[in-house]
Amino acid sequence: MADCGDLERNLRDLNRRVGDLERCTGCRNGASSGGSGGSPVDVEKIVQLVLKRVFSDDRWKACERILGKIILGKR
Repeated sequence: MADCGDLERNLRDLNRRVGDLERCTGCRNGASSGGSGGSPVDVEKIVQLVLKRVFSDDRWKACERILGKIILGKR
């Protein structure tokens, strides 16, 4: 199982990549910066792919099982 340091590094990497994507699309926090317009990057598709990867990861599935046991008492 990954330790907290690994998770923190992965989160920082994810935040950096999201920032890169925001700069690439000319969008920050949902507000357009009014740049060149029509970006070739499909942000919605990228977000869907990221979520698909996260939710299919074995580590996420293990967390879901653990949280289910803690919160709902599932076996």
